[in-house]
Amino acid sequence: MGAFFGVYAFLIRLAFDHFDIEFTLSRRVFETLATLFTILIVLRTTQAYNRWWEARQTWGALVNCSRNLAIYIDRFLPEGSKKAKDTLALHIANFFNALAYHLRDEAPKPEYYALDKEIEKELDQELSHPIVFSSAIIREIKEQYKKGKIDGNELLILGEHHGKFIDILGINERIKKAPIPFSYIALIKTIILSFGFLAPLQEINSVEVNVIPVFLTIIMTLVILLEILAAEIEDPFETRENDLPLIQMANVISKDVFNILGQKEHNPRTTEMKPFQKVI
Repeated sequence: MGAFFGVYAFLIRLAFDHFDIEFTLSRRVFETLATLFTILIVLRTTQAYNRWWEARQTWGALVNCSRNLAIYIDRFLPEGSKKAKDTLALHIANFFNALAYHLRDEAPKPEYYALDKEIEKELDQELSHPIVFSSAIIREIKEQYKKGKIDGNELLILGEHHGKFIDILGINERIKKAPIPFSYIALIKTIILSFGFLAPLQEINSVEVNVIPVFLTIIMTLVILLEILAAEIEDPFETRENDLPLIQMANVISKDVFNILGQKEHNPRTTEMKPFQKVI
């Protein structure tokens, strides 16, 4: 695309020289347009990156929250509560598995760990899968409270850590379902195209005539690449190279929770990430 504008600039100058056309735009017009589109491109890229980074932070927080909840469950429940710990471990692992798929468009149906009939019934009702497993977690915690295996203070602590799951779910859904306004993106693209088509028409001297096509090719290539990058990272939950590896991160969480709560019957699926994903 950048090469197109370079060729366009070359042809414009060639046509102007051949037909002896002296039409030019004031440099002030060009400089004003360049300043405007530079500011908008910076804002566009910053907004897209902020969405990606916020999503990354929330999933980092989920890793910590899941570990803390699992540790408290392991410490609060007395010996002989293996069944309850196994149930909670599976619900927590399934919550993150459900969340990873919930945030992706056209994702296949998740392969959950062992489900009981009550959970399967709720899932068949097309309820939000993360909410179903979140409710199952707090339901099991309250069941242990009713049985006297945890006291009121412990119930509050567990409820506080569980509540963070729902808070982060809401943040992720806001990122997913509230994209950058289309009119704003359309304005940026209009200004980019206007800049590219008007740049060759500015007042220039004989030396600058020769470098305008090269200059425009480089500038427009960089600008278009920035716009492509911003468009890609503004939704960080898909499966492109720059998106978050949600499935692998969910499996890492499941592995940690299973280890903490002593769940031995189920092995988390792959946690291997591509080299570029390990840095995030």
